[in-house]
Amino acid sequence: MLNRVILNEMNEIKTAWERYIAELPPDQNALNRAAFHLLRQGQAPSVSQLAEILDLPEAQCRSLIKVMLAIGSVTIDDDRITGAGGLSIVPTFHQITLADIQLYCWCALDTLGIPAALAEDADITSEDGQSGNKLRLRFEAGRLVDFPNPLRLQLAPPDQTRLLCGGT
Repeated sequence: MLNRVILNEMNEIKTAWERYIAELPPDQNALNRAAFHLLRQGQAPSVSQLAEILDLPEAQCRSLIKVMLAIGSVTIDDDRITGAGGLSIVPTFHQITLADIQLYCWCALDTLGIPAALAEDADITSEDGQSGNKLRLRFEAGRLVDFPNPLRLQLAPPDQTRLLCGGT
């Protein structure tokens, strides 16, 4: 029974994460996906690299990144995207290993949604926001297979999520 409840909740988390990504305007979605793909490989893509991938003038790409930075859908350091779609190369409280590459997530929801949406294996180490204890989770083919019982996820109100993006 508990496993069925967890799997149903994971499907809801996967759907919520996919909905968030899909709700971006098409140009932002394209940039987000391109940056996310490179971040998954452990690379921090440059603005010029993303402009080339997206076949955009660099000035237009910079303007797009500026908008996305303002709404919290990317993070940038100097001229390189360091986070997109909840995935980051900058250390946070939420570590994720995908395909043997150590990365980080902006929030606990991202640590659950990313491997579920990608249907990939992942090892998660996250810090319990209340106790400070380390939580370890394991995904296989996008399904949560090893987790503490009970596993609880507390989401911030929508008006506060912008404050949390980038690693809390």
